[in-house]
Amino acid sequence: MTFRVPLDHSALTGHFPGNPVVPGSMILEAVQAAVDASGAGKCAVLELAKFVSPLRPGRTLEIVLERRGSYIRFKCLDNDDVKVSGRLVVGD
Repeated sequence: MTFRVPLDHSALTGHFPGNPVVPGSMILEAVQAAVDASGAGKCAVLELAKFVSPLRPGRTLEIVLERRGSYIRFKCLDNDDVKVSGRLVVGD
């Protein structure tokens, strides 16, 4: 699944003036939507999220999921550059 925030998105106001970055909460919402769309279950608990580097608006983020039992590991990539990675628990 891919995710992209347009340059003029209202969530960017004040985040940060002159140097906009996509809010982490928006990225995690996109991860949740990717998990839901994958049919792997519903996100129950976000155990870990590591924000490696900022995502700039207008960039396309690829969300990669890997299921391991009741866990899903995720990576959010801008080209091959990891922006966010983590692990969550899924339920039925």
